[in-house]
Amino acid sequence: MSERLSSVVTLALCLAALPRLRELLPGVDAGRRAVATAVVTLAASAVALTFPGERTLYALTGVPHIGDLVGRSLLMVTAVAAQCIFLFAAEPEQQPSPRLRRRVVALVAALGVLVAVFALAPTRDASADYLVTYGDEPLIAVFVLTFTAFLGWCFADVLTAWSRLARRTSGSLHTGLHTLAAGAAVGLGYVVLRLTGQVALLADWPSVVAGTRIGCLVTGSVAALLAVAAVSWPAVSGASHAVHEWSRSRARLRQLYPLWSDLTEVVPHVALERPRPRAGELIALLDVRWRLYRRVIEIHDARLALRAYADAPSRGTRTAPAVEARRLARAVAAARRGAAVRESVAGPAAAAVADDVDREAEWLSNVAREYRTLTRSRSARAVAWSPA
Repeated sequence: MSERLSSVVTLALCLAALPRLRELLPGVDAGRRAVATAVVTLAASAVALTFPGERTLYALTGVPHIGDLVGRSLLMVTAVAAQCIFLFAAEPEQQPSPRLRRRVVALVAALGVLVAVFALAPTRDASADYLVTYGDEPLIAVFVLTFTAFLGWCFADVLTAWSRLARRTSGSLHTGLHTLAAGAAVGLGYVVLRLTGQVALLADWPSVVAGTRIGCLVTGSVAALLAVAAVSWPAVSGASHAVHEWSRSRARLRQLYPLWSDLTEVVPHVALERPRPRAGELIALLDVRWRLYRRVIEIHDARLALRAYADAPSRGTRTAPAVEARRLARAVAAARRGAAVRESVAGPAAAAVADDVDREAEWLSNVAREYRTLTRSRSARAVAWSPA
């Protein structure tokens, strides 16, 4: 069960890390690089600490338990990267160099202790659980204390920074930082359980050791997933909004197609491009927003071009969709009877123009729905020519 949970969490972390790799390249701003570092090192540490990853590292290096050293070192880098995320959020206009340097120096010092202790500590059985089998060794105790104390300091620092930023942020940034702080709070629970397990190991309380191991796995997994959710939230939110906008725009295109197709048939010069057949319209998935923008403009241009063939609504009023649909049906029917499109001396029809494309597309979709009902009915011709 524990191995399955570790595998699922590791897979999720790796999937989240892949899109962030490009943000580690030169030229990316410091804030985004800190986020990418946190996600990538967290995923790498999870891989190193799982059984397949640890065995692979051992096969490559021949050093028993090298996965524990690599994985926990990367976790410490992740914790510092989380600190940096809050530093850059608090000071977006300037590089917090002194504070950043202090954290990097602390990280280097802690990593130095970890590597030195690991090199001196006994690591004879590569298949044994490093922190349990050799946990009562003094050097391994130093290893555990250094690792957990450093993580505890980082998580406490993150929570302190969040307490200062909570009222100064909003939107997706606030949500992301709040989720990251929640991950740090869970991470503090991991630190407490790890220290409790070490004390229980030294006191020879095997049942407590087993319980803390499970607790460490659960809290570590939850903290890792919260951290990834925190830094992925703005991107996920933006992608979700983009998908929603694309879906809505595509639905508007389909709704406007019957009206737009008839209008551009009788007034072809208003169309920027030759209209696609309905089958081509169904499979056209790109440039949806641009095509909707053009379709709204072309429908209005056609309305103006056909203003001589039907009564215009009164100026200064917003035309009801059913009345406008009837007017356009009359105009299209008149144009199809063969009369040449001519300029009207009466001036353009009063058009109901909204304050943005989305609202205008919505209004025209209602017109198109009424128009389609009119033109599909058995008495379409009679309706088109009857008085409004």
